[in-house]
Amino acid sequence: MTVMFLSLWGYVDRCEEDVSRFRVACAEKQGGTGFLQPFADSPLDNEDVGATMLQSVISSAQERMWIMTPYLILDDKMATALCVAAKTGVDVRIITPAIPDKWYVHAVTRANYEELTRAGVGSLAGVFEAPVSELVKVPGIGPGAAELIALGAAD
Repeated sequence: MTVMFLSLWGYVDRCEEDVSRFRVACAEKQGGTGFLQPFADSPLDNEDVGATMLQSVISSAQERMWIMTPYLILDDKMATALCVAAKTGVDVRIITPAIPDKWYVHAVTRANYEELTRAGVGSLAGVFEAPVSELVKVPGIGPGAAELIALGAAD
């Protein structure tokens, strides 16, 4: 996440920074059944990576899909996808902060609650302060598939 942020920052600031020193060396865990997919989005490339990734995950979820996000700002397509998933039996839960960092964004977030809860989406308000990134957790999609956890920022 740090490298992704610094890469975008360097582009905007037009500075060259060696971001390799921020890469964390992690030993690969053997025998695991899942994977972690970090992602970042940028307003500079005309490609909506965050929304595309989330749309794909929502439409593929079969059992459950849990999302933790500091801001729940949905367009019609995303709200419809979440509602359809919940109505077709997917356990969709969205966890948002109980303690907002920006009152106006919190008001927009809460404006989505009624439609989502009517469709069966659960756990809309958390008990924590605002996280700084989005987290999506979905069990294996398809037979024998690995669990998906996506962590990122799509500002």
